[in-house]
Amino acid sequence: MTQHVHIAGLTKAFGAAPALGPLSLTLAAEGLTAIIGRSGSGKSTLLRCLAGLEQPSQGSVTLGGAPIRPDLVGYVFQEPRLMPWLNVRQNVAFGLRHLHGKMRDNAVDEALSLVGLLPAGDLLPKQLSGGMAQRVALARALAPKPEILLLDEPFSALDPLTREQMQAHVLHVSQHFKATMVLITHDMDEALMLATRVIALRGPPGRIVADWVLQRESTAFNFPRDRGHEAFQRFRRRLTEALEAGADAMQTALPA
Repeated sequence: MTQHVHIAGLTKAFGAAPALGPLSLTLAAEGLTAIIGRSGSGKSTLLRCLAGLEQPSQGSVTLGGAPIRPDLVGYVFQEPRLMPWLNVRQNVAFGLRHLHGKMRDNAVDEALSLVGLLPAGDLLPKQLSGGMAQRVALARALAPKPEILLLDEPFSALDPLTREQMQAHVLHVSQHFKATMVLITHDMDEALMLATRVIALRGPPGRIVADWVLQRESTAFNFPRDRGHEAFQRFRRRLTEALEAGADAMQTALPA
């Protein structure tokens, strides 16, 4: 059962340079939270603390009250990082060494189906487009059924059309996969199209300047969303203003 992630009094410094915090927030057990901010705002540092790749200087990051174990985290990097000597199925299965036989095959099939790549299982990475390779990386992160799925700007190297296609796959995953999902992005439209919650950081050190829950029952933020909707554009302007002004932390629910 997926549990909430709690961040309490989190700060991170590298030597004498403060990079992040203090931050305190709770991430929902389902849905996708987008973290947005300019370079140097602490987005990637926060993600690495969530993954256990960085230890907080102060404060804590917990899942259901306990420290987050690496085996409960799936991580999708900016580049696919596939092993070129393994085919698609073997790359996805790499993190499933605790499973054997049919159980392992079923887990691979389920993950590839979620990203629309089940027919591509025998292909090698060199035979894949950039978008397909990143979808394999997403399937590999999904296959162990992690409690937390972290996406570190996974579309940044893709062309605009492929990026939109990849966004559609992530949206599909967020609606069908039960996990706490966190997406790091510089792209406000991307955040508003995919997320159930948007958190904006400004720094250094990174601090929350906006925290909005996008109500699914509202006209503008039902799925699928229309980026041309007037309410969508109004909210985009508010997010831009928060990033530029460095407004105080706030929690806002959009009106219907």
